[in-house]
Parts: sequence; C-alpha cells; structure tokens
Amino acid sequence: MPNWCDNTLRISGSESEIQRFKLKANGPIQTYNYFNEPKDEWAVHDDIRLKAKVECLPEIGEVSVLSFHALVPVPEDYRRFPYDCGTARKIGKLVGEERVRGGYEWEAANWGVKWGASDAVLIDEESGYSGYKFMTPWGPPIELLNNASQDFPKLEFTLEYSESGMGFAGRVVWYDGEMQSEEEWAIEEDEEEEE
Repeated sequence: MPNWCDNTLRISGSESEIQRFKLKANGPIQTYNYFNEPKDEWAVHDDIRLKAKVECLPEIGEVSVLSFHALVPVPEDYRRFPYDCGTARKIGKLVGEERVRGGYEWEAANWGVKWGASDAVLIDEESGYSGYKFMTPWGPPIELLNNASQDFPKLEFTLEYSESGMGFAGRVVWYDGEMQSEEEWAIEEDEEEEE
C-alpha cells in the first residue's frame, strides 16, 4: 500500500484555454489487459488464446475529471499487456512480443507516478482560473505536468503537494510550456499537526 501524496493543481490563463484543458482532462482512466493466474493457464497449448487477448484492448476505465490517461495517453501497445512489468514480460515472451517494460514503468516515466489521480475533484472555478484536488501514490505527478504543459503553453500550472508519510512537500510552476520553478522541503512535525 503506498503513501498518498495530496496535490492541489491551480491553472490560470484565458477562459478558452482553461476550458480546452478541462475538456481534454475529463476522460477515462487507463486500463490494461488482465491475465488470470495460475500460470498453467498460460501454457504453450493455449498460445492462440493468449495471442488473441493481447491483440485486443481492454475495456475503457471509468471517467475522471482529471484523467492522466486522457492528458498523456498510455500507448495501446502497453495497455494490451498486463500493468505489472514482470507479468507483461512473461506474457510477451509467450506470444513472441518482447516487452521491455509494462504499464507501471511507462506511467512512472511519463507521469512521475503510477495509477494516475485518485479522488480528483474540480475546485475554485472562476473566469481565467480553475483547479483540482487529487491524490497520487508516493509523490507528485511532475512528469505528467511537464508533458501536459507543452500541450497547453498558454496556461500557467501551479502544483502544490504534500506527502506526510515520508515528510516532504513542495511547489512547482509551469508556463510557456516549461517548468519555471521547483522547490521542495521537509515537513516539520508542527506542520503535520496543523493539517
């Protein structure tokens, strides 16, 4: 079970750009094909079933107001295989498709976290300003916003985060499609008690 990082993302810019971001961010969460245990089910005599399954995409996930998958989509090639890297490699070997990594490693590299946003809600909707509150496992989604800010260079993104389990917090700002500032600090015990 991960430690959860509390995130507040504030977005400012023109109303039309904010609406464009909100429309793109509102979408299904990522899904992956699932292969039942035990491993006997993956036996060589069942290779046709395995190949058929990896040729199909899984059902789309539930819709979220802040879908990391909608903003920076997991490639279909990853979603055809299991999320777990080791299992994705095993299934890949059985069907003759080498897998370098699974969805877990792809998400970590492109979003900075696994699983995307949990419990995402829209906050502070005003003209030229909007925001989201959400949680992510282990840390903030820095890589996701590095990627998303390039798609929305006219918007300013400010991410404030706090992960009390490991005792760190920070603030990152993006505009003109690039990270402009980043600061991180240790959470003092007094700060934790105030929250």
